[in-house]
Amino acid sequence: GFWHQGLTTSVANHVYNKDEGVLIILKNGYSAATGHQHIPSTGTNSRDQASSMDIAGALKGIGV
Repeated sequence: GFWHQGLTTSVANHVYNKDEGVLIILKNGYSAATGHQHIPSTGTNSRDQASSMDIAGALKGIGV
């Protein structure tokens, strides 16, 4: 998913290489993390506290 791998490998790679293209991100709020990891789309952190991250803010932060 986006938070699990897409941001760091796909999006950051395109920004770094100054690729041109269209980025389409679908926010479905689901992740199939095998070790029950808490990620930004799960809605809670590892302490089961409500937590979230903004996709648009993360993209802006890496230069999209």
